[in-house]
Amino acid sequence: MHYLLIFITFLLTPFLAGGQHTIKKEFLIESSSMLTITGHSNVNTFICQTKNYSACDTLEYKMNEETYAVYLVKNKMTTPVDDFDCGNSLMTKDFLETLDHEKHPLLSIQFLSLQGIENTASSPVFGKVKIHLAGEAKDYSITFTVTHATEGTISLSGTQTLKFSDFKLTPPRKMMGLVQVKEKLEVNFLINLRPL
Repeated sequence: MHYLLIFITFLLTPFLAGGQHTIKKEFLIESSSMLTITGHSNVNTFICQTKNYSACDTLEYKMNEETYAVYLVKNKMTTPVDDFDCGNSLMTKDFLETLDHEKHPLLSIQFLSLQGIENTASSPVFGKVKIHLAGEAKDYSITFTVTHATEGTISLSGTQTLKFSDFKLTPPRKMMGLVQVKEKLEVNFLINLRPL
């Protein structure tokens, strides 16, 4: 009986382990990656974007080859708040002060999930991210468009609306309150990943 159990276990092992086959992939977040923030006031629209992504962060995940389920191992990108440029020195200064850049100099995005990143078709990637800004953190669900380019590179692009109040910030007001920045902001992500 003992030998029969061993024999049965031997036969079933490939089937039992089949769902456990995973592959690991690691990507460098390239300097061409960019965050763009679009805001509106009662006077005009302003656009602030990162000059370049200077960090050497990596994104690493393990994927089940059968279910395509993705488990993120390394999942954070960080950029100095001072890297944002609004195209006008006074506007940039006001924007950085609003984000409390001296006390909280870093903005980070933590990827909690990226469902469908391995799909080579034009289907969307459903992601969840946690944005850390001005000492606060908030989760968002974002639908990314994925582009698989040459040599295994991947580009993720997506848009998310957030509010100053999500991070306990107050929209700036200038000229005795005559210029009022609206509460909502639109953040555009462009994340370029190069395989390592």
